[in-house]
Amino acid sequence: MQNPNDPQGQGNYPPPQYPSQPQYPPQGQYPPPQPPYVPPPMPPAGPQSNTMAIVSLIAGIASFVFIPLIGAIVAIITGNNARKEIAASNGMQTGDGMAKVGVILGWVNVALSVVCGCVFLATLILPILMVGTSGSR
Repeated sequence: MQNPNDPQGQGNYPPPQYPSQPQYPPQGQYPPPQPPYVPPPMPPAGPQSNTMAIVSLIAGIASFVFIPLIGAIVAIITGNNARKEIAASNGMQTGDGMAKVGVILGWVNVALSVVCGCVFLATLILPILMVGTSGSR
């Protein structure tokens, strides 16, 4: 068998041939670089509660505790707007029940405020009318 570096078999080996400038990485040995990682898209979110429906419910409850008439008006307005938005969202928003309860609480509070206002006025005006009629006897 013959040495590939000594084709004539004289025992004279030529010096190894080195490239003048090595190429790193050698071409053809590595796979091409991969594109940067892109996370997969998020799955579509399910229906979400309408914010105005939540506000309507909270304002309806607060109208009985903190801010009687103002809270009732806010509950009625935001509840009706929320119900319109929920109907127009084609199932992407929920909370119609919360909005409906907020509107109902608002109207109940308005009715109670009117009744209480009439009773309050009656307690102020009725004694004045009674005094005026009792003095003519």
